[in-house]
Amino acid sequence: MFWQDLLLDRTVEPEVLQSAAAQALSIDNGQVLVVPDIATVPDAAERTAILETSTIEAGDFPLKISVFRFDQPLDSDHIPFARKLCEILHARCAIPDASPDPYTMLLVDATGTLKVVSLDAAALDERGAYVLA
Repeated sequence: MFWQDLLLDRTVEPEVLQSAAAQALSIDNGQVLVVPDIATVPDAAERTAILETSTIEAGDFPLKISVFRFDQPLDSDHIPFARKLCEILHARCAIPDASPDPYTMLLVDATGTLKVVSLDAAALDERGAYVLA
Protein backbone atom coordinates (compact mmCIF):
# COMPACT_ATOMS: atom_id res chain seq x y z
CA MET A 1 0.00 0.00 0.00
CA PHE A 2 1.15 3.54 -0.66
CA TRP A 3 2.51 5.20 2.45
CA GLN A 4 4.06 8.55 1.54
CA ASP A 5 6.12 10.66 -0.86
CA LEU A 6 9.23 12.41 0.27
CA LEU A 7 11.55 14.74 -1.59
CA LEU A 8 15.26 14.41 -0.87
CA ASP A 9 17.69 17.30 -1.29
CA ARG A 10 20.22 15.13 -3.15
CA THR A 11 20.39 12.11 -5.35
CA VAL A 12 21.72 8.87 -3.90
CA GLU A 13 22.61 5.55 -5.44
CA PRO A 14 19.87 2.90 -5.15
CA GLU A 15 22.08 0.65 -3.01
CA VAL A 16 22.77 3.47 -0.56
CA LEU A 17 19.08 4.35 -0.39
CA GLN A 18 18.16 0.69 0.13
CA SER A 19 20.58 0.34 3.03
CA ALA A 20 19.54 3.64 4.63
CA ALA A 21 15.83 2.82 4.31
CA ALA A 22 16.33 -0.64 5.80
CA GLN A 23 18.23 0.87 8.71
CA ALA A 24 15.57 3.57 9.20
CA LEU A 25 12.84 0.93 9.22
CA SER A 26 14.85 -1.51 11.36
CA ILE A 27 14.47 -4.30 8.82
CA ASP A 28 16.80 -6.45 6.73
CA ASN A 29 18.17 -4.92 3.50
CA GLY A 30 16.53 -7.73 1.55
CA GLN A 31 13.10 -6.54 2.61
CA VAL A 32 13.59 -3.16 0.90
CA LEU A 33 13.58 -2.73 -2.85
CA VAL A 34 14.47 0.49 -4.70
CA VAL A 35 13.02 0.70 -8.21
CA PRO A 36 12.18 3.32 -10.84
CA ASP A 37 8.68 1.85 -11.34
CA ILE A 38 6.76 -0.29 -8.83
CA ALA A 39 4.60 -1.67 -11.65
CA THR A 40 7.62 -3.68 -12.83
CA VAL A 41 7.88 -5.62 -9.54
CA PRO A 42 5.86 -8.85 -9.80
CA ASP A 43 6.25 -9.86 -6.14
CA ALA A 44 5.84 -6.41 -4.58
CA ALA A 45 3.63 -7.54 -1.69
CA GLU A 46 6.33 -10.00 -0.61
CA ARG A 47 8.56 -7.08 0.39
CA THR A 48 8.21 -5.02 3.53
CA ALA A 49 8.95 -1.77 1.70
CA ILE A 50 9.43 -0.61 -1.87
CA LEU A 51 10.86 2.78 -2.69
CA GLU A 52 9.98 4.06 -6.14
CA THR A 53 12.39 6.80 -7.16
CA SER A 54 12.30 9.47 -9.81
CA THR A 55 14.53 12.45 -10.45
CA ILE A 56 13.28 16.00 -10.68
CA GLU A 57 15.34 18.12 -13.07
CA ALA A 58 15.03 21.47 -11.29
CA GLY A 59 14.57 22.72 -7.76
CA ASP A 60 15.92 22.13 -4.27
CA PHE A 61 14.87 18.47 -4.11
CA PRO A 62 16.12 16.41 -7.05
CA LEU A 63 14.95 13.00 -5.83
CA LYS A 64 11.32 12.03 -5.29
CA ILE A 65 10.81 8.85 -3.30
CA SER A 66 7.40 7.19 -3.14
CA VAL A 67 7.35 4.80 -0.21
CA PHE A 68 5.16 1.72 -0.30
CA ARG A 69 4.85 -0.18 2.98
CA PHE A 70 3.17 -3.55 3.17
CA ASP A 71 3.45 -3.98 6.94
CA GLN A 72 1.86 -0.71 8.13
CA PRO A 73 -1.64 0.76 7.97
CA LEU A 74 -2.13 3.79 5.74
CA ASP A 75 -2.57 6.10 8.71
CA SER A 76 0.73 5.15 10.36
CA ASP A 77 3.10 7.98 11.15
CA HIS A 78 5.75 8.50 8.47
CA ILE A 79 7.66 11.28 10.26
CA PRO A 80 9.94 8.94 12.28
CA PHE A 81 11.03 7.25 9.05
CA ALA A 82 11.77 10.60 7.37
CA ARG A 83 13.76 11.76 10.40
CA LYS A 84 15.85 8.59 10.56
CA LEU A 85 16.45 8.52 6.80
CA CYS A 86 17.67 12.13 6.84
CA GLU A 87 19.93 11.41 9.80
CA ILE A 88 21.50 8.39 8.08
CA LEU A 89 21.96 10.15 4.73
CA HIS A 90 22.97 13.51 6.27
CA ALA A 91 20.27 15.06 4.12
CA ARG A 92 17.12 17.14 4.22
CA CYS A 93 13.75 16.08 2.91
CA ALA A 94 10.37 17.64 2.39
CA ILE A 95 7.26 15.68 3.26
CA PRO A 96 3.57 16.55 3.04
CA ASP A 97 2.15 18.44 5.99
CA ALA A 98 -1.42 18.37 7.28
CA SER A 99 -2.28 21.74 5.73
CA PRO A 100 -4.69 21.98 2.79
CA ASP A 101 -2.25 24.51 1.29
CA PRO A 102 -0.45 22.76 -1.62
CA TYR A 103 2.52 25.13 -1.25
CA THR A 104 3.56 24.16 2.28
CA MET A 105 5.46 21.10 3.41
CA LEU A 106 7.38 19.86 6.42
CA LEU A 107 11.14 20.14 6.10
CA VAL A 108 13.12 17.50 7.98
CA ASP A 109 16.84 18.07 8.44
CA ALA A 110 19.68 15.70 9.32
CA THR A 111 19.20 16.38 13.04
CA GLY A 112 15.52 15.41 12.86
CA THR A 113 14.27 18.96 13.27
CA LEU A 114 10.89 19.62 11.63
CA LYS A 115 9.63 22.95 10.38
CA VAL A 116 6.86 24.07 8.10
CA VAL A 117 8.20 25.64 4.91
CA SER A 118 6.62 27.37 1.95
CA LEU A 119 7.28 26.43 -1.65
CA ASP A 120 7.68 28.80 -4.57
CA ALA A 121 4.25 28.47 -6.18
CA ALA A 122 5.37 29.61 -9.63
CA ALA A 123 8.30 27.15 -9.75
CA LEU A 124 6.04 24.27 -8.74
CA ASP A 125 3.17 25.17 -11.05
CA GLU A 126 5.22 26.13 -14.09
CA ARG A 127 8.18 23.72 -13.92
CA GLY A 128 7.20 21.06 -11.39
CA ALA A 129 10.19 22.20 -9.31
CA TYR A 130 10.10 22.08 -5.53
CA VAL A 131 11.89 25.29 -4.52
CA LEU A 132 11.85 26.65 -0.99
CA ALA A 133 10.40 30.16 -0.90
